[in-house]
Amino acid sequence: SKATGDCAIVFDVDLQDQPELVAEMYQKLQEGYEVVYAKRRSREGETLLKRMVAYIFYFIINKLSDVKIPQNTGDYRIMTRKVIEELRRLNETHGFLRGLVAYVGFKQTFVEYDRDPRFSGQGNYNRFFGSLKIGLNGLISFSSRPLFVMSIFGFIIAGLSFILGIILGEDSLGGGKQDYL
Repeated sequence: SKATGDCAIVFDVDLQDQPELVAEMYQKLQEGYEVVYAKRRSREGETLLKRMVAYIFYFIINKLSDVKIPQNTGDYRIMTRKVIEELRRLNETHGFLRGLVAYVGFKQTFVEYDRDPRFSGQGNYNRFFGSLKIGLNGLISFSSRPLFVMSIFGFIIAGLSFILGIILGEDSLGGGKQDYL
């Protein structure tokens, strides 16, 4: 939210998101696009589990969400000032940028690249639970279906509890057949 230029670039600093793509992405802005994101052709250095979780996440979120999020993308992108200002207006803090950018719209395209393994060190990001947290955050933020499903479950449980309360209450109040002397 501190960006002041005509455009802003978002990318990870671990050198998996190749800075060399910026020139190609910027060229797409010059062609009239408002957002250009980097789409991964391959995901070097990622475990099979992380790739599976990513595939399942994109599949589920694009089936359930009201906003379509491009598959095999992260937050690596370049955006014009117009998009940045629209994102600021949303006043969101949950950080699911790829969903927010898809939500605000604008003319978007991508450039493909082969993602390199991490240059050095290890991230603080938990490969399974971190991805799961981001996925749930995205799904809950961009779809009303989880709320709808939980509401249905709530009504069913409340209805069953009400019926059970009537049945048990009737027995405890002497509503059942009993012999008295």
